[in-house]
Amino acid sequence: MKRTRIAFLALLLACQGVWGVEIDAFFSGHQILDLCRAHIDETNTIKSNICASYIAGVVDYQSVLLGLGWLSKKDAWCLPEHVTTRQLVHVVVEHMENIPIDILNDAGAAQVSIALLNTYPCN
Repeated sequence: MKRTRIAFLALLLACQGVWGVEIDAFFSGHQILDLCRAHIDETNTIKSNICASYIAGVVDYQSVLLGLGWLSKKDAWCLPEHVTTRQLVHVVVEHMENIPIDILNDAGAAQVSIALLNTYPCN
């Protein structure tokens, strides 16, 4: 079931140009990848902090959706108790570096979510 949800989301994102639908986002996947590479390489504190904050915001938003009942636990990720932001950044960067580059034109939050769902599925 999880693979079906991820495949549907990936298909939706890949087909947005075909349907003429634009997904407005503050940060694209390209931008998040750039920010998060700076976090890993420790080359730019500002970019690093933006990356970590962005990922934390996506994680917190899932908690909001769960709390409101707009997302079910079976469709969510479950982070380990002591996971660090740095670990999450590595997960996101690894995912983004291994997907087709054109997908990175889409909303960065979608790719952060997919990376976390793939790595930390709820059992």
